[in-house]
Amino acid sequence: FGCGDNHKALPDGGMPGGDGSGSAAVCSLDVDSAALASGTWDTRFTIPGFTGPDGHSPTVYDFARDIDGSIVAAGQFHYLGADRVEPLLRYKNGQWAPARTTWELQPPDSGFSAIAIDATGRLALATYDDYGERSGEIWIDDGTGLRVIGEFDGLVRRLAWYDDQLWVAGWDQITTAATPIQGLAVWDGTTWAPPPGGPIDSFAFTLVKDGDDLLV
Repeated sequence: FGCGDNHKALPDGGMPGGDGSGSAAVCSLDVDSAALASGTWDTRFTIPGFTGPDGHSPTVYDFARDIDGSIVAAGQFHYLGADRVEPLLRYKNGQWAPARTTWELQPPDSGFSAIAIDATGRLALATYDDYGERSGEIWIDDGTGLRVIGEFDGLVRRLAWYDDQLWVAGWDQITTAATPIQGLAVWDGTTWAPPPGGPIDSFAFTLVKDGDDLLV
């Protein structure tokens, strides 16, 4: 029983009952440890599927298909049903499960805004930030674990592996390039550069491969 702000405990430790006797209940913070050990999660406290960081609505920002045919979802969420998870989940054989068992880098509370997986299984992620000044990092795992390959100000909307390079599009500016690159940048495995033909003068919001072409 919890004492709410509108209740006032009586001198005998009770709460005002319907007859004003004060014997209806007793306020206590004590919890029986045996009751906890044998308890189960009450599903009425959550909803099926993804749920967000405590107090926030869950959001899936992007999907990618892995080389085993499974679907990986990235976004801002912290729970799968009643289970605490990191914001990267895999859909395989009709069920969702954590996409990774090992995290070399700590996922941010805001999760990830974009994901891309190439034909060899290389994973790229863009961190998301909705608490501060909108900045983040580009992560990849090429088989040796997650590492940071770039930093940006703003928001990355899409990632795409194309012609063995990673393309980054969004309302952002890659700040780790020799000269900051706005809106659309390409990482060749070593350095960041503007796209072929020169930098854009605005922002890019989506990327999709069409045969041998990449549409922006």
